[in-house]
Amino acid sequence: MDFDINVIENEEKLIELIKSDRVGEFTCLIDALSCLDVNSDLEKQELLSLIPHLELTCLSPTDHREQIKRLFDNTDFDFFGTTYRVAGVCSFTNLLDLMNEYNGSKRVKNVVVAAGFPHSQMPLEAKKEEVRYAIDHGADEIDICLNRALFLCGNQTKAAEEISDLKDLIVCRRREVVLKVILETGELQTLSNVWRASLLALKSGADFIKTSTGKISCGADVYSASVMLLALREHYRKSGIIKGLKVAGGIREPLEAVKYKRLFEYFISDNIKLGNNFRIGCSRLFDALKSEIQK
Repeated sequence: MDFDINVIENEEKLIELIKSDRVGEFTCLIDALSCLDVNSDLEKQELLSLIPHLELTCLSPTDHREQIKRLFDNTDFDFFGTTYRVAGVCSFTNLLDLMNEYNGSKRVKNVVVAAGFPHSQMPLEAKKEEVRYAIDHGADEIDICLNRALFLCGNQTKAAEEISDLKDLIVCRRREVVLKVILETGELQTLSNVWRASLLALKSGADFIKTSTGKISCGADVYSASVMLLALREHYRKSGIIKGLKVAGGIREPLEAVKYKRLFEYFISDNIKLGNNFRIGCSRLFDALKSEIQK
């Protein structure tokens, strides 16, 4: 281990409030965090530092060649002689051939959603087939969804086995492919469910846990993200491995993005390489960031 997770204030209390679903007390403690006290007078360097964590997302039913080309044409931002590049482009598995065509020299990651995105209502064998396709056609990272139907009806063992089976498939076929598990926190109903789902996904092989699909009205929020970050800490204590967080769903403004980055740094550590452990999925944020930086 080449880093330490810093001691944070009120950690035991926060976990107690999560497990007992004392939402009001939990949100008050999160709201009081100084890292979330972000005003509009941000340094350009802090805004620029967000860019390597972005995944540009293209998940519309009508997306095809022009949309994919436009994303890859805009993965870089040049500012006073320095090039800043996003982490990846995220789209559907059937568009991987186009992603490979436009992603010259693999300058960014090919990220795809698979395995029954966004609902996970698909037989496991069909999920495996889509994941196989993604691996064989050049996906670098695969975002799948927690089977919320299984999880919420009490069959958490089966939900965990689905993630484990898909992780095993990835490891057997191509070890370096990253697996992200989307919890869809807006459907999990309680803080304690977000906590349990986070630990379940991490234990089952997720390299990242992700807040949302962006396909329901309730996307990312700082409270669910805080629960997930506390789960990352808990998993680290048990395994010695720090895994990643991807926030997605409705993050459009630079101020919002800065809050999530600072929240990650507070709960995890500012001593590790954030690029390997923190992502923001977005469709409009990059343009807003560039506009703000150029003011």
